[in-house]
Amino acid sequence: MEDYQVADLVLHTIWHYRGERHLRYRNHDCVVLPRSLRAFQMYEEEPEKADIVIEIKGIEPFEMPANYKKVGNQICYEEGEEMVIGFLTDYEKELPGCSIRMKKDYSYAALIFHRQECQTFDMQRAQYVFEGRLLLEGGFVLHGAAIEWKEKGIIFTGASGAGKSTQAHLWQKLERAIIINGDCPAIRKRKEGTYLYGTPWCGSSGEYMNRETVLSAVVLVKQAKENQVRKLEGQEKFMVVLSQVFRSNVDARMLDISIRNVMACIEDFEVYELYCTKDSKAVEVLRYFMESL
Repeated sequence: MEDYQVADLVLHTIWHYRGERHLRYRNHDCVVLPRSLRAFQMYEEEPEKADIVIEIKGIEPFEMPANYKKVGNQICYEEGEEMVIGFLTDYEKELPGCSIRMKKDYSYAALIFHRQECQTFDMQRAQYVFEGRLLLEGGFVLHGAAIEWKEKGIIFTGASGAGKSTQAHLWQKLERAIIINGDCPAIRKRKEGTYLYGTPWCGSSGEYMNRETVLSAVVLVKQAKENQVRKLEGQEKFMVVLSQVFRSNVDARMLDISIRNVMACIEDFEVYELYCTKDSKAVEVLRYFMESL
């Protein structure tokens, strides 16, 4: 059993097997639970209460229910007070390689494997539980590459392939910024403002850090031949952030909760649209706006 703290949520894990814990997946280790979570482990104190309990079980058969629906590569259904998501790890097989059974308040989840080759997928699936619980606690996970620069948190967001990671690495190289997370930073509203948190989930970037900072700006990245920055306001600003929130496509409550949580903090930070190239000039143009915050 281990306890971890991610974005001020305590995650308690219970393991029923040990043999496959340290395998790598597709040349990087960011989806294997113990590796990236190690940076978030609570060593010095035992928490009084866990916000999320995840039980990692061994191999069990998967029984296909009659009332399931298929969403992409997921098999989804509800059973009483629980939601179940089965993950089709390849399209040649009709049954999931693993599944996760969650309480509707995301306080407990059982991660169950159905084939031996899928036992390294634990970290990736645990993200579903964390995202849901964080939304119920007033926060959210945003799709983007997050950095800290001069005590200011900046998240580069946008469509896949737009250049989020490129801009984060340019700021790291040219401005000595710290990359907090390469794909899935968390955001939470606190009394003193809105904060950006690192999480162990980071897509394929492999970049994560147990660190928090005040969120100063969200930057929507778009590739262009010239560098330009436009400050967004009102509904446009709100929709950029909402569109990048990670939320369940199974749980119908999550859209309304996402709207509420984004509205609660949207005035605490700026949102910019960055039309940019892949060179240092993009950093120079955006830095002018960041220095004014």
